[in-house]
Amino acid sequence: MMTPEPLPPFSPPADYQVEPELVDPPPRAIPPLLHQGRLARRRRQTSWGFFAAGTLCLAGSQLPIMDKWAIYFVPLAYLSWIGAACLVVGVLVPARALLNKGRFRYVEEGLTTVARVRAILMVTSHIVNGQESTFHVLAEFDYRDPRSGAVLNAADRSRDISSVFRSSVTTSFRVGDHVTLVYLPSDPAGTMRLYGFLDLRPGLGIVDRQRDKPTSMLSVVLQVCAVFAIIFAVLWNVYAQSRYTPLEFTTGQGVVMGLGGVVLGAAMVAALAYNARRTRRRREERNRQAAIAGEPAEPDFQRKRGWFGDHGIVLGLLGVAGSVLIGGLTVLCWCHTANAWFDRSPPQLLPVRIVNMVQVTHEFVFREYFIEYEFLAANPKEKQRFLSTPDEMQEFADVAVAEVQAGWLGWPWVKALHPAMIRQQPQPPAQAN
Repeated sequence: MMTPEPLPPFSPPADYQVEPELVDPPPRAIPPLLHQGRLARRRRQTSWGFFAAGTLCLAGSQLPIMDKWAIYFVPLAYLSWIGAACLVVGVLVPARALLNKGRFRYVEEGLTTVARVRAILMVTSHIVNGQESTFHVLAEFDYRDPRSGAVLNAADRSRDISSVFRSSVTTSFRVGDHVTLVYLPSDPAGTMRLYGFLDLRPGLGIVDRQRDKPTSMLSVVLQVCAVFAIIFAVLWNVYAQSRYTPLEFTTGQGVVMGLGGVVLGAAMVAALAYNARRTRRRREERNRQAAIAGEPAEPDFQRKRGWFGDHGIVLGLLGVAGSVLIGGLTVLCWCHTANAWFDRSPPQLLPVRIVNMVQVTHEFVFREYFIEYEFLAANPKEKQRFLSTPDEMQEFADVAVAEVQAGWLGWPWVKALHPAMIRQQPQPPAQAN
């Protein structure tokens, strides 16, 4: 419980007016205005998000590359089913809202009383990898118990909100303001809620700092598309690293990987550091203004501890190293893809010996199918791996032919493996008895 503000004894004003939709005695009708509130808009966002995800899954399932990737990433084999399930959820979200009134019951059946806000605070709800992922607004208030008439002190919290929107939202009420408290007559103590925290009425409770903007469904669709694009890029990098890897790791590839790690990794680290510093500055400024205006203040979760903030030097250095490694591997995968895609060199057919067939399944999700081989002319012989499929692996015996190309960037790679055609020796004619 937060420390109460030094306010005078609680005495609700006699002329306090509750919201218009709560004036009449229950049962009440739901006015159209409430269908534009944050709760209704959030439901529409969720529905549109699932519709967009389902459409992208169904469209992606028709791409030719998905048949190949589904061999290695099992969920892609069911992409059409996943898309259909997303579309069904997109329909069920508004259907459930029609069948289950949820928070709208407070408007239909609820009774009201008056409360006074004593304190408001923004509190971190969840922390993921040392970063605040969600927060909620906690409000402490005084109210008069409807049954006993005694003045009580209680607290209520808003729903969880992504920390991305921390700087863009605030509360419509301030410390010392009188607000509507609503409860269900069947359980007054257990259902007591600040009406503003129900997210029913636009412009009440959690609001945007500038204005209560209408939901942009296009932005929801674009966000879903961005997530799918990132997933596609990650899957492509994994596939390219297995399919287009050159025969040997050269100094040139090491230089490319190093430069990519420095440039791309440094950009990632700089972006994270800049975002952390900007977040801290904005939090300090918001807290300063909140103290003046009586708005909710935010605890400084990211306490300053040198260059790496709250993570410490060990985790900070690991984060930097990880960013450099991811950046280097990403650029290297791109270069491997370009080395193969733009290669127009004539193929060279070289005999190889099949050493082993590798089939591994990781957590029933990822599968690996590799043909291990070695060039017959190489001395000493070195094992190579070729990404294959179960059907293709059945075509090979002990000897095969590798189709080697020079590579657009000068990194030789194996375009394909072909089963060796062993010419049978003619059999002598059978002797007649």
